[in-house]
Amino acid sequence: MNNHITIDLLATIDTSGISLESDALGQDAAGQVLELPCGSWATVEFRLRGKDPYSHQRLAEVRSVPTPDFGQGPWTPWTQDAGDYVSPIFVLGDEFRVEVAETNRPPTPPVGGGHFRIVEEGGGFTLVATAGTHTDSSHLQVGQP
Repeated sequence: MNNHITIDLLATIDTSGISLESDALGQDAAGQVLELPCGSWATVEFRLRGKDPYSHQRLAEVRSVPTPDFGQGPWTPWTQDAGDYVSPIFVLGDEFRVEVAETNRPPTPPVGGGHFRIVEEGGGFTLVATAGTHTDSSHLQVGQP
């Protein structure tokens, strides 16, 4: 299979920090997971925007880094398109951290966000069941990264 997948990622900014979520992603103890079919050649692009008008207005910068990076980068800034922040292209096996800068903080590196992995289905460990994730066990299996 050779196709392109676009994932909507929503950012919520509040007094407790920045959180990212998507209905298309699973979640386990290490972060958020996108599961691709076995043998997939799909490319994946994330489009991030604020979940609500307040959060969207606060977005100042979005960037990602392959992990593990030990804090050294290399950071890739996400581009803007029609008000969304658009990621670079990811593929099966990619692991990365996303950070978001918001306008009411002093000019510092972006913070918040989370850790993401693109994995192959059919592994053997179960995703942690959290609010907003699938409860059907057929959706809760992911492959080893």
